[in-house]
Parts: sequence; C-alpha cells; structure tokens
Amino acid sequence: MTELVAPGVVNTMPEATLREVADHGRVPADSVRSHYDDAERVLAGLRTVGVDYGDLVQTLQEEGVSKFDASWEQLSERLAETLRSRPAARGSPSGSGATAGPRDCGGALHCGLVSPRHSAGSRCAA
Repeated sequence: MTELVAPGVVNTMPEATLREVADHGRVPADSVRSHYDDAERVLAGLRTVGVDYGDLVQTLQEEGVSKFDASWEQLSERLAETLRSRPAARGSPSGSGATAGPRDCGGALHCGLVSPRHSAGSRCAA
C-alpha cells in the first residue's frame, strides 16, 4: 500500500488499512516519481495487447462511483434509522416532543450532510 504514497496523491484506503499502515508501515518520501519510465512501459504493453487505457479508467471510475454511492446510501440509511430511534426531544416546535427527522430526496438523506447526489459542497433545498 505504501508504494502508492506520494505528494499530491489522494488515497481512499479503508480505515483498517490506514491504521495498519500507521501502526507498522514504512512510508517513503516519494515512491512514485522515480517509476515514470516503468509506468510508460506498462502502458505501452497494454496498448500492444489491445487494452484501451482510457476505457479502463472510465470503467474503474464508473464502478468506483457506483460503489461509493451504494456505501453512502447504506450509511445514510443507518444514520436515518439511528435518528428515528432516538428519544423525542423536549420542547420541539410541534409540541408533541417529536423532532424533525431526516428527509429523503431521491435517495439522498437530508440531515445536514452533503450527499454525493448533489454537486460538491451543496446541500439539497428539500
């Protein structure tokens, strides 16, 4: 995993992996830049056997976004369930003690979190 660490690179490794690396990994100052020539040879080899790098990257990106979205929806549902199961707050505007729960807008949870279904940094107005 540490072979992918370099300045300006974002790595979305799972928390458990991050903890393992922090516990006993050795992170080099820069393990990427010295391998540019090797990477270019690999890409040339892929082209030789008919692999289109652009198509490959597009597929990986689409699958990654799809999996992230599914995880976000699962997290959102767990959060919504937790919020629904919380005891009612005193003095709520309705007088019943009930609190306003998260709302759903096409699968996006609205409890102050930004959903990947909306543009980066925006919040749904629903």
